[in-house]
Amino acid sequence: SDYYHLDALDKKSADLGDSQIYFSVPVSYVISSASKWYGHNPDLSVGVLAVPLKYRLLDGDFTGSFTLGATGGIKIRASHYSDRYHNFLIGFGISNITLDSNTVSKNKDKLVSNLSALTGAIGYLFQSGKYQAGIFIGKDFLTHDNQQRFNWRYQGKPWISIGFGLSIFGDADDKKGSQKTQQDN
Repeated sequence: SDYYHLDALDKKSADLGDSQIYFSVPVSYVISSASKWYGHNPDLSVGVLAVPLKYRLLDGDFTGSFTLGATGGIKIRASHYSDRYHNFLIGFGISNITLDSNTVSKNKDKLVSNLSALTGAIGYLFQSGKYQAGIFIGKDFLTHDNQQRFNWRYQGKPWISIGFGLSIFGDADDKKGSQKTQQDN
C-alpha cells in the first residue's frame, strides 16, 4: 500500500503531518545486519621489545645478541571495519653482546664472554587481532670504556630483525570498552 495515503493514526504521526514516514525495525534485524565501524584516529602504542637474533648489515652476520627493552609510538587502524593496526615504533633497551676474536680488533686474548650494550631501534609492526609481525632496524652501543678496550666492529652499525608475537593485553580484548564508547556517543 502507499504510505502517503494512510491516515495519520496508521502512520503514528498525527502531530507531524503527512510528510513523515516511520518504519518499525526489530532490534535483532539491525544487530544481524550492521557492521561495526571503527575510527581511524592515531593512538598511542607501547610495548616490550624482545629481539633474540640480529642480522648485521655490515657483513651479513647473524648474531644471537638478545635485546630487551621498551617501545612506544603510534598505531593507526588499517580499516574502519577491522581490528588490524599499523604500528610505527621507537624502542630502547639493553642488549647482551657476545664478543669473539672475529668481532674485535683489540685485546683478543682478554675477551669477556658477555657485555651489555645500549640499543636503539625503530620499527614497523602489523597487528591483526592478537597476532603481530614486525621488522626492526637498530644499533648497539657498548660503553665508551669497553669500546676503547675491545674496538668492537659492530659499534653503532645497523642491524635488522624480524619478529612475530602475540598481544596479551592488546586491542582484541577491548571489545567491552569500544561498545561502551559507542553507547556513550
